[in-house]
Amino acid sequence: MMEYRRLGKTELEVSIVSFGTISFDPGPEKRLSDETVAACLNRALDLGCNFMDTARAYGECEAMIGRTIMDRRDEFYLSTKSTAMTYDEAMKDLETSLEALQTDYLDLWLAHSVSSGERWQRIMEPDGEYKALAEAKAQGVVKHIGASMHRDVHVMKELISSGAFEAILVAYNVVDGELLEPEVLPLAAEHDVGVFCMKPLAGGGLVMPEEKRKPGFGGPDAVVAGSLRYVLGNPAVACAIPGMIAVEQVEANLGIGNNWVPLRDEELKELRSVIGSLGLKFQYGETCLHCGSCLPCPQGIDIPMVLRAAEMKRGYPDNVKYLADDLWEWLQFSSEMCDECGECLDRCPRGADIPAALREAEATFAVEGAS
Repeated sequence: MMEYRRLGKTELEVSIVSFGTISFDPGPEKRLSDETVAACLNRALDLGCNFMDTARAYGECEAMIGRTIMDRRDEFYLSTKSTAMTYDEAMKDLETSLEALQTDYLDLWLAHSVSSGERWQRIMEPDGEYKALAEAKAQGVVKHIGASMHRDVHVMKELISSGAFEAILVAYNVVDGELLEPEVLPLAAEHDVGVFCMKPLAGGGLVMPEEKRKPGFGGPDAVVAGSLRYVLGNPAVACAIPGMIAVEQVEANLGIGNNWVPLRDEELKELRSVIGSLGLKFQYGETCLHCGSCLPCPQGIDIPMVLRAAEMKRGYPDNVKYLADDLWEWLQFSSEMCDECGECLDRCPRGADIPAALREAEATFAVEGAS
């Protein structure tokens, strides 16, 4: 049986594995057919999935949903998003979304990617996007409102604490938690703001070619199954919304929701070892799994955080690189602190040259300072 969890103060009971639809339309050349979309969505509904997430910015995705499963509208909750800055723009987006989706209401409407202080401040101005969200909810066209967010934990905390939003969509997975765990997720739980998670498979980075897949952790692909179980193991998370483009993926992923049990400590260690052995690089070019296996460092160095700061500096958009600078300043790290004792080397599941990586991290910030 599928497990369902309460999405914070929305009171929606959502399937722990739900459906993210961005992969339906990565571009005209790779866009899925309506037949494939219908097969995937209908199979998901048959297996107990009751929550679909899309966005106005996802190409034809809204229209695909509208054309394929609206005869089953009473079986699922529907969420979409708007990137609008202003009230007028947002209301136009809402009208367009409803038409494309072939529905007269949304269960959840999100301000899309509130991921910088500038966007956060603008949407909350008197004529900003938030006015449209609140008005649409008051009119009953939208049942609940929220925001999707990336990277900027300061904005996340402000938005959660504002009391204006009922749910947030954040990126969270076993190799990159976007620094959500220390404060953001506990704060959301404290304010009863529902949390659902995009990129539970690192934007497809944890989906292996078929020839590399091995069963494990309760699924036909050990890395996928273990990664979903990891995300769902956080008590602040209501559901994960992996992208799925084939019925086989739907059946495998929904199978985790229908038979979910949390990862045991030894399973998590094994999962990280398996991922480490694959030699992958992720969204910001990082190779560190941020697993903490290298700790404790005899010299007191927070190795994962030092490497994380450097990844942020290299990969984050310019308007949020200040987060990397803030973290680096807080760490007060110098490569001279590392005496290359080698203890971390034996524990890293990737077999990384950690002392060299620490020096590279310091060089990343030294180059910026010199410029």
